[in-house]
Amino acid sequence: MGNSVDHGQPGPVPAKRCPHCHASTGPRKRSWGDLFNSVFYWTLIIVNIVVLSLGAMEQNQPPLPFKEDPDCWSDHKMPRIEFITLEASENPKEVLKRDFPELAPLPIRGGWGYDLATACIIEPPNDPDLPFDGVEVEYVFATHRTYEELMFFPGLNDSYEDVSFQLLHQMLRCEGDRYYDVLTFQVSARPVEWKAPVGNAKKGRRAPVHTGEREFWFDITSFYGS
Repeated sequence: MGNSVDHGQPGPVPAKRCPHCHASTGPRKRSWGDLFNSVFYWTLIIVNIVVLSLGAMEQNQPPLPFKEDPDCWSDHKMPRIEFITLEASENPKEVLKRDFPELAPLPIRGGWGYDLATACIIEPPNDPDLPFDGVEVEYVFATHRTYEELMFFPGLNDSYEDVSFQLLHQMLRCEGDRYYDVLTFQVSARPVEWKAPVGNAKKGRRAPVHTGEREFWFDITSFYGS
């Protein structure tokens, strides 16, 4: 017969079917979409690993005291700031009020905070309704004392600009019945008057960053533990 089937010839193998839903369980041919998704996900995983590794490396790097300036003449050894000591006879509160009229009066008395004997005494205002933050007072005082030393002191040989700070460490000291907060900052600044060394002069180059450490003593007995 013309429509007879030769059962002796091998035919296509029937696909395996799930006995419950009758869906094919045989191997499926992968499409270009499947290949794209695989490449995309693996690329995403590799990028995340690289980003996390770079972040960990950056955290292990010591912090820089300043940002590199491409227009700055630089040396492998940073010059030191020529700090001066403010006169002990001058009242810090009055000096800061005179030189920084926009600065709110600080709740301080005592000295410039170079050591235990000249510690800056911080005292909360008598009015409890007035806002008070002892830590903020410490930072404001440290910043403006440094400004006085580097920019305002009339006997200073070298004046500086672009002053920046970085807290290195903080220590609590107890002397008798008094408590002291001792802060050490790394200060970075550029001299206003500066000439490039012979052979290194280049038009438009800025002065190198000078750096140094400064210590600040604060008597915090009046509000310590409160």
